[in-house]
Amino acid sequence: MMNAGTFPVESASVEPVATGPGPLWARIRHDLVDLSFAVQEVALLTPLALVLMSWARFWPPVLVALWLLLLMLVPFNLLRLMSALQWDRTRQRRVMITMMVLAVFLSWRTLLYSPTSVFDLSWLGQFAANLAEGGNLV
Repeated sequence: MMNAGTFPVESASVEPVATGPGPLWARIRHDLVDLSFAVQEVALLTPLALVLMSWARFWPPVLVALWLLLLMLVPFNLLRLMSALQWDRTRQRRVMITMMVLAVFLSWRTLLYSPTSVFDLSWLGQFAANLAEGGNLV
C-alpha cells in the first residue's frame, strides 16, 4: 500500500531513454552556448575597445566587433581541434604561439599598411624601415 506522500522508487537497472535528434544536436547546442558567451563578451568589449583604442574609431563598429569575435573564437576552436587530434601540449603551445604572432602581423598589416594583394610582403620592409627610423619612440 502506498501513502499519498510517497512515490515508487525506480530500479537502478532502468536506463533513461534518449530523446531528441541525437548526439549531433547535443554538440550543436554546446557550441551555441560557447558562441553566445563569446558574443556576450564582444558586446561588452566593443564599446570599451572603441573608447580605448584610438585607431578603432576609424573602423565601423560592426567590423571591430567581428574582429574581436574572431580573436576570441579562432584560438578557442583551434585549441579544441588540436585537443581532439590528441596533440601533446608542447605542440599545441607552439602552434598557438605561432598563430598569435601571425595574428599580430596580420593586424599590423591591416591597420598600418595597404598592401596590393594578400601575398604582398613589401609592407615588412616598410615596417622594418619605420622601426629603424631615428626619432621614433618605439
